Amino acid sequence: MEKTVLSIGLIALVAAGPRVIAQSSGHSFSALTINIHDDGHGRTIKAEASDEKGNVYVMKEVDDKVVEFSINGKAIAKENYSNYVDLFDRIDDCADAPPVPPVPPIPPIPAVAAIPPVPAVETVPPVPPVPPVPPVPPVPPVPPMSDYYIRHIIRDLRHDNIITDTDPLKFTLNNDGFSVNGEKQPEEVFKRYKAKYLDRPTDHFIYERRGGSTHTEISTDKKAPEEI
Repeated sequence: MEKTVLSIGLIALVAAGPRVIAQSSGHSFSALTINIHDDGHGRTIKAEASDEKGNVYVMKEVDDKVVEFSINGKAIAKENYSNYVDLFDRIDDCADAPPVPPVPPIPPIPAVAAIPPVPAVETVPPVPPVPPVPPVPPVPPVPPMSDYYIRHIIRDLRHDNIITDTDPLKFTLNNDGFSVNGEKQPEEVFKRYKAKYLDRPTDHFIYERRGGSTHTEISTDKKAPEEI
């Protein structure tokens, strides 16, 4: 006599052990329980299945013939069984599915070989002393700011062909006007030099060089000479 039970997830339990039921086309069950009774003279299958919509099907089959069938507790007339042949076949397929072979035992994990000892690290030789850094030569002194302004003004005077020699040379640039070697410069020249070198009403540049003697008088907070 053989008695078989299939339960949730389409798993069959037989006398020889569990077996997995494969899905097939047709109805798809979210849960399925099958009881199989076979005494050698006849085979009886009782199955209860649920689908994804929540419908519950109960079927009894004796010697491959359905004798009882209901849906959600309502008995279905035998003359209507032909409408559910594919569902009956699906349950029969699950009942007749072959058992899944047992999982072989996991072989023992081999012992891990002993880790050899780490060899001793060789002694690192001492780092030789760093030679002294030679002294940095002193930075040459920055020329007085007045020299930058005067040099730029003289450069512009040469560029504008107002002067050709720098000794003797005398010029005065302030908010009242611009004179070079005693000659008052045109208004256009004065406006250009004023815009370039004068910011405040009190700004002025007075320079005189004669026979190697130089006199300079400057009052300004103009931008740095390198930006002029």
